[in-house]
Order: sequence, then C-alpha cells, then structure tokens
Amino acid sequence: MKKHLILLLLWCLSCISCTREEPVVTGFSLNYTNLELNIDSSAKFIVAFTPQGAYDRVEWGSSDPLVADIDEFGTLKAHNLGRTVVRATVQDMVRECRVEVVPHIYTSGDRAILDGTKELFGVGVRTRVRADMSNNLYTANGVKNEAGGISYRLYKNGRLLHNLYTGDPNSWMTAFEISGQDLYAAIESYMTNTAKYESRVYKNGKLNHLFEESYSSVGIRALAANGNDLYCGGYLYNGRYAATLWKNSVPLYTFDDGSNMVWVKSVAVEGNDVYSLVYSNNFSMSKDIVCVYRNREKIFQTEDYTQCTNLVVKDGHYYLVLGTTDRADIYADGRKTKSLAIPSGSNDFEMSISEAALCGSDLYVLGAYGKNPVIWQNGEPMYILSRDCTNHEYLSVVP
Repeated sequence: MKKHLILLLLWCLSCISCTREEPVVTGFSLNYTNLELNIDSSAKFIVAFTPQGAYDRVEWGSSDPLVADIDEFGTLKAHNLGRTVVRATVQDMVRECRVEVVPHIYTSGDRAILDGTKELFGVGVRTRVRADMSNNLYTANGVKNEAGGISYRLYKNGRLLHNLYTGDPNSWMTAFEISGQDLYAAIESYMTNTAKYESRVYKNGKLNHLFEESYSSVGIRALAANGNDLYCGGYLYNGRYAATLWKNSVPLYTFDDGSNMVWVKSVAVEGNDVYSLVYSNNFSMSKDIVCVYRNREKIFQTEDYTQCTNLVVKDGHYYLVLGTTDRADIYADGRKTKSLAIPSGSNDFEMSISEAALCGSDLYVLGAYGKNPVIWQNGEPMYILSRDCTNHEYLSVVP
C-alpha cells in the first residue's frame, strides 16, 4: 500500500511539472544596433529575451542581401560595399540594426600600420603603405646601415619581401605603388660625384628603369602602371624645374608654365587616357598653381590652393582634393563639390591633406587637423586617429 502511495505521489508531481507554463516573451534586444563590417567578414547576432529565461523563435532578414545577408541562426555575412538593415522579428515585435559594409583603410603612423583604428603591427617611421584586392598589406621604409647607406625594405604582411640598397645616404623613396601582382618603388638619390639627382624605379625588387641625364637632374614622384607600360611622372632640372611624364623610360609629355618649380605630382591611367596632376610654384609671384592634364590637354587649373592630394580617376571622371592651411575642398571633374568637414570638438588648428582613394562611389581622404590624423569619407570625418600617430602621409583603401 505504501508503495502505491509513493508511485501516485510521483505521478501527480510529474503532471504538475508537465503543465507548468514557460515565461511569455514580453520584449527582446539585440547585441548590435549599429554595425560596421568589411567585405567577407561576419558577425553573430545574440538575442536577449525579457523576462529572463523566456524564449521564442526569431525570424531574421536583411533589407539588402546583396550587401549582407543573414541566416536563420543570426549569422550575418558581408558581401559588397553598401548599407543594409538587419531586422529581427519575434511575434509582432521588431528590432533593427543598421549595417554598413566598408572598405579596409590602411594608413601609416609613426609606430604602426592601422586598419581604420586597429593597430596591425609595428613599423619604422615614415612608412609607406599599399594594399591589394586580396587585402595583402605592403609596406616600405628606409633604414640606415652602419656605413651610412640606406636600405629600402619592402614588406608583405609584415614579412620582408625585398631589400633595395642604394648605397647612398642622400636618397629617399618618392613613390610606392601596387598594380595587380606587381610592386613598384621609385627612389631618388643625390649623386655626389656629379652633383645631380637621379631616380631608379624598381619592379618587384629588381631595377626596372634608371632615370639619369648628363646635363640635368631627374626626379620621379609618381607611378602608374597600365598593362606592360609604366608611366612615371616627375621633373627634369637644369637650372629650373620642368614637369615631365615618361612612358616606361622615354619622355612622353613635358608641362612647363614658366614657373620656378614645376613637377608631375600624380599620374592616373584609364583606357587610352593618361591623366597628370601638375603642381607648380612661381617664387617671384608667390603663386601656387595646380593643373590637370588629360594626355597633352589641360582640363583644369586653379591658383587658390597650396596643397593637393593625388589624382583619382574612374569611368572617365577625375577627383582630387585641394587645400590651404584652413580648408580643403573636394573637386570632381574640375568643379568643387564639397569641403572637408572639421572634426567636432576641434580647436583652431591648421588643416593638411595628403592622399585620396576611391572605393565604390565613396571618396576617402587622409590628412590631419592640427596633430590629429583624420580620414574623411565623402567629406565627413570617419576616423580620427590617435595623437601619437603624427605621420599621416600615406593611405591605401581596398574593399
């Protein structure tokens, strides 16, 4: 009898436990409300239900799956540059997260290479940086040896790739570019035996072109590859500077407005058109002149600025940023479209600009406001880098 009573009691308890109701979901939240991703990266959404211990099924969706899509488990995968909204639905409740898929932005500092605001690895000062479409990171800097000569070391993802030894202490790297699988570097040196400057251009660590003249100095300041052809922009100096564009090692165009100093600052190639950004300074008139040439034709000129970035060309349109010490303006096809916004909370500091890059339809600009390096996206401050990162001259933007 006692045994039967125990079994009956256990059966009653089991009935009570089976009929006990789970907590009803009255609300929920997501671990992200705004999210920024790079292409091919992912993020996991976590749902917190109210009250604690409650649970219900979540339906996931993305307003633009081509930018980023999300699976039934809440894992988001980024595919293309752009913006989308992730929506989580529980019963009739909806929570959203705004998602932006952005390019990788690499910039050099005094002590590190940064991807946006993340430090990747330590490097020497005045490091140049480039990246390819596979997000391999290439860096270059100069190191003095015991004899006083300078070795220019090229790294891929932090590992030494090439060592370019010039043997001359009076030299510096003036251009560093990547095109497809090829890595180009230009080094300008002062030759004490001739009292002139010469330039060497290296391709994948090997000497590709030597620019030297018996009657004048030669400086290469810009590189642009197009198939098997390499366009080199810079100057010839024989008492005064004359801007020159070379195709491989043969002079192609000369741009001379009669100023004291004229040189090609940037080169861009698209199809059969070669664009040259020419900067000149006339000492006697205290005038700085910025011009853009398409092949031999001058298509833009201004005398209102003392700074300019490189030239960016895409689909027959050209972009550059021009500046003074107190402002910088974006130009598209020779027309001013927008000014770079001053970061909020900044005091009165001088503005400087150094490089521009186009990714998709977004124009990125690297510069500084005071001692703070800044990256602008379409004229608006995107990243403000740390104060000790004062060397802000080089930028690379890739998806």
